[in-house]
Amino acid sequence: MRPRFTLLVLTALLAATPRSAAAQHVRVPVVEPEIVALGASHKHAGPASPAPAVVGRSDPAVALPRATAPLPSRSLTVYLCDEARAAIMRGMLMKDDGARERSYASAETDARRALALDSASLDARYWLAAAEGMRAGFGGLRHRLRLGEDVYHLAQSILEVDPDNADGHYLMGRLNIEIMTLNAVARFIAGHLLGAELIRQASWEQAERNLLAAVHADPRNAMDRLALARVYAATGRDAQSQAQIQTLFDATDPTPITPLVEAQARALLHSLRPAG
Repeated sequence: MRPRFTLLVLTALLAATPRSAAAQHVRVPVVEPEIVALGASHKHAGPASPAPAVVGRSDPAVALPRATAPLPSRSLTVYLCDEARAAIMRGMLMKDDGARERSYASAETDARRALALDSASLDARYWLAAAEGMRAGFGGLRHRLRLGEDVYHLAQSILEVDPDNADGHYLMGRLNIEIMTLNAVARFIAGHLLGAELIRQASWEQAERNLLAAVHADPRNAMDRLALARVYAATGRDAQSQAQIQTLFDATDPTPITPLVEAQARALLHSLRPAG
């Protein structure tokens, strides 16, 4: 499920959907040439999962409507974070690249406004990182690295405040996966010629540490499980990867883009050696 990158292609470096009954979180997706992934959190119930037929529609607005005004019981910061989340999910369900990019740009605008209103909001930091990660899929290497660095520093800032934060660990884990799947030439250019700090520090071991922490903090999040399964697969531990995928199907919470996540999980499972 992790793509192989060419010299000029550094995949989108991150982003999510709802979770458990008490706190249905939403982790945003990471755009990849092969498949779409997802990951992030929210502290209120999200929209109901659309029927599989909705996935991939060019206009998913019926399934994921944009609110017209913040509810009296919610702060403007929370409202803007909700809007950023919804815009990212709308973008994930769109077929047209131009419409998708505009939806991600809208999410970034909302998240920046939320962060400007409340600089201490970890949700606003996460959704800004998620939106930038999605937008990184629409540009060249320098554009992707610049946004990737922003995601890296936002994730760092989340973990500095809350070392056990699942979203912060998910962001860091996905960044490490993306970097470790770059080809050697692209990594050299990114890490040495462009001076990207996150490129030089990335490793499969760090990806695993971050994603294990995310799974521990939020065991019912499908995207944490899927990302960890990818790390196990990439490092030759197929049985452990299969176990995470099985848990994804058996014991994680549904989200509006569950069909996309499950499709990615199946694609990874089919690439593994059969158990036994």
